[in-house]
Amino acid sequence: MDLRAVVIGVVTDIFLSLFFSLILAVMVTANQVDYQVLSQSTPFILVYMLIGLLCTSIGGYVTAHLAKDSLIKNTLYFGTASLLMSILLSIPSLIFTWTSLLGLGLTIPFALFGGYLEKRTREGTENNPVGERNGD
Repeated sequence: MDLRAVVIGVVTDIFLSLFFSLILAVMVTANQVDYQVLSQSTPFILVYMLIGLLCTSIGGYVTAHLAKDSLIKNTLYFGTASLLMSILLSIPSLIFTWTSLLGLGLTIPFALFGGYLEKRTREGTENNPVGERNGD
């Protein structure tokens, strides 16, 4: 396991999640929307969950990009760490709704998707080095 890659991926996921949460908080406050009402809205919850899962995919991409080898294996470690953090953050509220369970269930697949994208990018670059064009 490339611990440095996994840790940087986790930090990336946390930073991006906090960043987008801050943007959302500013938007809610600026529009004087009642957050209590909004947080009960299923579409809002699903969009918020999707943003978090996309942050997890980016963290998976970063992990795979920094890993020297075993990209998908390291991304799986990252996804597991991200899932454990999500569970730990959910424990204080003790509310596991279908949307939170869906988000938890999709954490590792979204992390692996980010790693898969990096793997495909890396394979494409290795097969077609910079400066060479197809057909030349």
